[in-house]
Amino acid sequence: MREADRKRAKHQVEIAAVEPVMVSVEDAGRLLAMSTSETYEMIARGIVPAVRFSSRNTRVPLDALRQRMNELAVVGLTPVEALLAARAIQTEPAIRGRVV
Repeated sequence: MREADRKRAKHQVEIAAVEPVMVSVEDAGRLLAMSTSETYEMIARGIVPAVRFSSRNTRVPLDALRQRMNELAVVGLTPVEALLAARAIQTEPAIRGRVV
């Protein structure tokens, strides 16, 4: 190794890859293999945890997202199935005290 290469190697800094703590809704959708609008709907329904910093800035904590997806997997649901189930629960007609 030449002297110049040794000096250069001495001053090089290795940069470690760091995983972000939070991701955008669009990135969370990519991780879930879902569209952005479906991801926003899952956030609104409480399926996907999110932090809203302003009206135009919503982030999804990765650890909370992983935990929620693991909880869904334990009961045998994919993210899409959880969204469909949430939609079905909301659209069921309410029975108003009538015995059928």
